[in-house]
Amino acid sequence: MFERFAARGRHVVLSSHVLHEVDVISDRVILIANGHGIADGDVRGMRDEIDEHRRQYLVRCPDPSRLASRLFEHEHITQVQVHEGRRGLLVMTRSQDDFARALGHLAVDGHSVESVVPVDENVDALYKYLIGDGA
Repeated sequence: MFERFAARGRHVVLSSHVLHEVDVISDRVILIANGHGIADGDVRGMRDEIDEHRRQYLVRCPDPSRLASRLFEHEHITQVQVHEGRRGLLVMTRSQDDFARALGHLAVDGHSVESVVPVDENVDALYKYLIGDGA
């Protein structure tokens, strides 16, 4: 139903505390706390504005230990954890651009990377970063 409205150029205002569902159906969001608008825009753009929280990525790869050791050679990498089942890594970085360049160089050097997914580029993470859990 929401998609049909959008296809006709209409806007839908949806109020919800089920933030993972808002991610699925929304192009733009407005975060409100205690009756005040805190932020609005598309999720990626709002996440790009938040510098004080490190970026988090899930990197799927066949040899996570080897890739982790190479990632730690880069200053912008602040934390790397082998993900459950040893099928990938949870990587935290201070710079998404430097991280993308590093992964590109590592791929050229023969390290296989199957996928890279931002973990904190969603409405729930934005809410926690901008408003906190106690608002």
